[in-house]
Amino acid sequence: MRVDALQTGDLSLTLKNPTVFDSGTYICAALKAGHAQRQTQVQLKVSVPPVWPKVLAAVLVTLIILAAALGLFVYCAYKRMKDREAQQPEVVEVPQGEKSVVLPFKTTADLPENVTVEWTLTEPKHMKVHVYESGNNQPVKQDQGYRGRTEMDEDPLRTGNFSLTLKDLHLTDSGVYTCTVYNKDGHKLLQKSVILSVRGYHWWFFKGT
Repeated sequence: MRVDALQTGDLSLTLKNPTVFDSGTYICAALKAGHAQRQTQVQLKVSVPPVWPKVLAAVLVTLIILAAALGLFVYCAYKRMKDREAQQPEVVEVPQGEKSVVLPFKTTADLPENVTVEWTLTEPKHMKVHVYESGNNQPVKQDQGYRGRTEMDEDPLRTGNFSLTLKDLHLTDSGVYTCTVYNKDGHKLLQKSVILSVRGYHWWFFKGT
């Protein structure tokens, strides 16, 4: 009750932390010489709070958690699929008699300076096709059969275009070409494989794909 209840005439009672067991009739009586001068009755009903808001909140939280888990699962599955696609060699087909072909490799990766780019033929035999090092093409490091037949972007680090143009095509140029990007310490940074098929030339690898 208020400490100045008699002065203010406010005889209200504050009941803290009410429970259902506090429900009932409360009587406030002002007594003088044992006799009631004034009396007031107050009916208090403490109702049980509805359960459904808590249940609804719990259901919503559960649904949010499930949706987040499902979203994460879908994202991981999508990323795995994209990673598998990225690992699969890209196939480039050209008809016999074509003068040149581009083996594509473009990237948005942030690469350091002074990288080494090597295009190699890995199947059916291993040959060094093109080398870009210290900001310049290195024809002396190519296998003899590819000298004068390959071309790359003049500034691949700036453009992110490591594609290789192969000219004066031969039927025997068909195979698996792999481009590998190394840093100055020789650590592999990027790698991509491209299958080149010059139609009209068949060998065991293409029969299996």
